[in-house]
Amino acid sequence: RDASVEWDFYTGYIKTFDKFSAGMTVFYYYYPGAESTPETGNTSYNYGEIVPQIGYGPLTLKYFITYTPDYAGYNSDTMGGPAGKRSRGTT
Repeated sequence: RDASVEWDFYTGYIKTFDKFSAGMTVFYYYYPGAESTPETGNTSYNYGEIVPQIGYGPLTLKYFITYTPDYAGYNSDTMGGPAGKRSRGTT
């Protein structure tokens, strides 16, 4: 069953030291009502992101790390590509 809404939760912190800055933001995306079926491997559509960042003056470098054990609802042995990558993050 498809979700009719997406709830986004986030929190973060940043600390500055003169011209330098460092921080982190955490996001969580929740899909209430989204239910998977045996055909989709009883997966979860919810996922999160962690975003560490550093900065100097007007420049900021961020790195988005996404966590999804079921690749946003897709859970299978292969993602269908020629490299044979798995949706669960294994090779």
